[in-house]
Amino acid sequence: MITPSVSIHVDEIKTEEGISSNTPSKYLYKSCCLLIDKRFAEFMVKLLVVLSVIGFSLYKLNSLEECDKQQPYLALLTLLIGLVFPVIESITKTP
Repeated sequence: MITPSVSIHVDEIKTEEGISSNTPSKYLYKSCCLLIDKRFAEFMVKLLVVLSVIGFSLYKLNSLEECDKQQPYLALLTLLIGLVFPVIESITKTP
């Protein structure tokens, strides 16, 4: 039995501090005291904003008594849930 093998070649780069990294420099944010992956930083900022808005919406839904005043926060909450959890397509498609 033949087993296929796959190998990926990643070029290592040297940062200013002499630390070896497998992340290309176009994905790095550099400052005087910090070296961070751009994709990770953007993900964390987006996650923090989404969680803050969800928390605020849940707080307002819990604290408001009248249903008419709860509608904007419920709409915002369902919008964010729809953005965070993408639509799952059916595996089987009917012809």
